[in-house]
Amino acid sequence: ITSHPKTSGYASQVAEFYDLHLDPKHQEHLTYIDEDGVRRAKHWMMPKNKEQAIERREYFDYIFRHFRGGQWSRLPCSNNTVMMLLVDDPEPWEAQTVFGKGKPMADNIRRAWADLKNGDLAASPMFIDIQFDRSGSDHTDIPMLRMIEERDDGILVRGWKAVGTGTVFSNWINVGILWNVGTQPDQVIFCRVPANMPGITHVARDSFARPDSPDFDYPLSRHGDELESMAFFDDVVIPWEYIFHLGNIEHAQYYPQRVFDWVHIETQNRHVINAELMVGLAMLITSALGTAQHPVVMSQVADIIRFRETTRAFTIAAEDTGNITPSGLYK
Repeated sequence: ITSHPKTSGYASQVAEFYDLHLDPKHQEHLTYIDEDGVRRAKHWMMPKNKEQAIERREYFDYIFRHFRGGQWSRLPCSNNTVMMLLVDDPEPWEAQTVFGKGKPMADNIRRAWADLKNGDLAASPMFIDIQFDRSGSDHTDIPMLRMIEERDDGILVRGWKAVGTGTVFSNWINVGILWNVGTQPDQVIFCRVPANMPGITHVARDSFARPDSPDFDYPLSRHGDELESMAFFDDVVIPWEYIFHLGNIEHAQYYPQRVFDWVHIETQNRHVINAELMVGLAMLITSALGTAQHPVVMSQVADIIRFRETTRAFTIAAEDTGNITPSGLYK
């Protein structure tokens, strides 16, 4: 994946992301010293107050501006935010599990977060199921990921999971489910698995990366954006130490919908930077065409600027009206 024409552009972007944090020129903006005295990327910071939430936002702003106005939208710092809700409140995942009762699933969640943070690794979420006819309530004949057997060494699973973003460039897959009408207990699986685990096949959409094309001709798409993929689990045994929760339909319906709260915060930050890029392009184009002073054009550009200011206002309002989570995070 580091040399193939369809993936090398993405691979170089991921490498650039990590290199950026190690460059002393960017260290002040992208890293911090944690309570253990370890210098880490700021996306590992768990915000305890509004000031730290703003510091995280400024980190993402810096990253997105660097990566071409936020066009590279699912870097490791983005995907890892999905784990934040789990580690913020891990006990319900263990208490409400149906299968694997008595297994230390809350500790499995804490260990998963520690492994990610201490290794500065990446976990790509796969919570969506493949498309199917949703007019009925029987999902049993759909080849979605499901538990086939509960064993001493773990659970045997089979089926498809989608859509993972940047999964083939991640260390781990963060597996979950978004509840739907007809969801069955054997489909409710929350866990982590190594992205290169034997028995897992990744099927990616066509790559837009053009690493061999001139940067002038393809300033954005030559690097790729986010290479989504599906994964087929062909009778894979997932060890118990990787399991977060199993089988509770009600838990899947109500609790994990908040899993993406932290991703939505990060996405809101990115939208502001995306909007800045659109404003800049509009001003450059109208200037080049000599239409910048035309009243109608001025009004249209002003609309784009207002959109940017609106997304920025939403971000500031969210920071100003945050709430405290179960473990004391400011969200």
